[in-house]
Amino acid sequence: MQTAFAAPPPHPELKRLEPLLGTWRSEDHTEDSIYGPGVPVASTESFDWLDGGYFLVSTYNAVFGDDPAQKGVMYWGYDAEADRIRLTGWSAQRWRACTFR
Repeated sequence: MQTAFAAPPPHPELKRLEPLLGTWRSEDHTEDSIYGPGVPVASTESFDWLDGGYFLVSTYNAVFGDDPAQKGVMYWGYDAEADRIRLTGWSAQRWRACTFR
C-alpha cells in the first residue's frame, strides 16, 4: 500500500541496467594519431544501485599512458516524461549529460 508521502517504486525500465552491476576492468592501447603516438589505457568501472533502486551509480578510474588518472561518477536514472534513460556524470575534467533510449 502506498501512502500520500511514499515514493512510487523505481520504474521497470531501470531493470535493463542490471547487466552492468559489478566491477569491470579493461586494458587496451590507443591508436597513433595526429595528437601523438598511441598509449596504453587501463580502466576500472564499478556499478551499484543507490539505496532505493532509483539510480544506478557508476564510478570510474581511467589511466591513459603516463597521464594522471581520470576519475568520476555517473548517475543513471529513468525520465518517464521523455521515456528515456538519462545519465549525468562529473569528473575533475568535465561535467556531462547523456540520454539513451
